[in-house]
Amino acid sequence: MLRNEFHLPQDPVILTEQGKLNLVGSNLAREDLADFDLSGADLTDANVFRSKLSDANLEDATLAGANLVRADLSGADLKKTDLTNARLINAELTDTLLIGAELVRSNLAEAHLLRTRLDGADLSNAILIKADMSEANLADAEMIGANMTEAHLLRAWLKGADLSNATLSQPDMTEAHLLRAWLKGADLSNATLSQPDRCRNN
Repeated sequence: MLRNEFHLPQDPVILTEQGKLNLVGSNLAREDLADFDLSGADLTDANVFRSKLSDANLEDATLAGANLVRADLSGADLKKTDLTNARLINAELTDTLLIGAELVRSNLAEAHLLRTRLDGADLSNAILIKADMSEANLADAEMIGANMTEAHLLRAWLKGADLSNATLSQPDMTEAHLLRAWLKGADLSNATLSQPDRCRNN
């Protein structure tokens, strides 16, 4: 059933060692997967272009290298999900749970991350150019070397976040909370900051 519905190459569908779906390299482009339980599934290098995954359960799933361009992940549960090198350009991630997720070197350019929970997530060297992270929770997130040029961080919570060597050129950080955030080596040229939160530069 799953093979036919989602154009999977396996017959029958192969399971991971943990008994979860093995969807490695699958073509799930433009599919409606809203509310699906894909927790723990392996979607490494899968094509999920413009698919609907709103309110889906992807907790602890692997989406490393996946194509999630313009995918709708609003309200989805992606806690502890591996999104290393994933492409999330212009993806919809409003109200999504990405707590403790791995987003190292992921491309989130122009993604919508309004009110998204990213506390404890690893966004090291991620591309967040023009991403909208208004009111997002980025407490204790690792954002070392991330490129947030012209990103929107209006009222974002960045308490304890590590922004060392990040590019924050021309971002809107109005009312952003930067208490105890690490900013050593960060480029804050032309940043809009409305309050002098105590951050750490050394």
